[in-house]
Amino acid sequence: MACCDETNIDGTTVQNITLINARIIGGSLLGTVIGKDCEGADVLAGQTPLATCADLAAAIDGLPTPGASVRVTAVTFTADGRLVIAMSDGSTVETPTPAALTTDQVAAVFRTCAGQPHMPGDRIPTCTEMQDAIDTATSGARIGITGANPPATTENDTLPTTIYGGRDGLLGRPIGWVNIGGYVLPYYAFVDCGAAAVETP
Repeated sequence: MACCDETNIDGTTVQNITLINARIIGGSLLGTVIGKDCEGADVLAGQTPLATCADLAAAIDGLPTPGASVRVTAVTFTADGRLVIAMSDGSTVETPTPAALTTDQVAAVFRTCAGQPHMPGDRIPTCTEMQDAIDTATSGARIGITGANPPATTENDTLPTTIYGGRDGLLGRPIGWVNIGGYVLPYYAFVDCGAAAVETP
C-alpha cells in the first residue's frame, strides 16, 4: 500500500492507528461503522448481527398460516330464551338459559287501571271485548229521538177533570218524543225566555 509520502507499508503491522473511511481489500475489518439499524444505532462490521435474504425468507416461512376470517352467518332466538349465533366456520355460540321467572313476576309486568301490579290469574280483556262491553253498557242509556211510538191521542170539546200542575197553563202538542231508557217523553221547541216578546198589531 502506498501512502502520500510514497512509503510502502505492505506487510507491515501497525498498531493504535485510526482509520478514516477505512476500506479493506482481500481481508476483513471489525468494528467499522457500516450503517444504522432501524432504531438509529450504529451497525458495526463483524459485530452487529445482520440478517441475510435467506434468513428473512426462512423467518417468513416459519410464520403460522393466517386463518380465514370468521363472520356471523345467523342469529336465532330459541323458545327457552337463548340466543344461538352461527359462525361461518361451522361453530356456534349459545347464551345460557335465562333464570326461570315466576308467575308472580310475569303478572306484575302489567298494571291494573289503578296502577297496581296484576296478580296471576287476573283476566285482561282484548280491545274487542272492551269495545263490546262499552257498547253494551251504553246502549240502554243511549238517547234517541223517535216519533214511532207516541202516546195515543183523543179529541173532544171538554177539558179533562184531572190536571197536573197549575190550572193557569196547559202544555200544547209536543213537536216530538224522546226515548230515554225505554221511557217516551214529549219535547217542545226551544223558547228563549230572554228574548223580548213581539206583539202583533
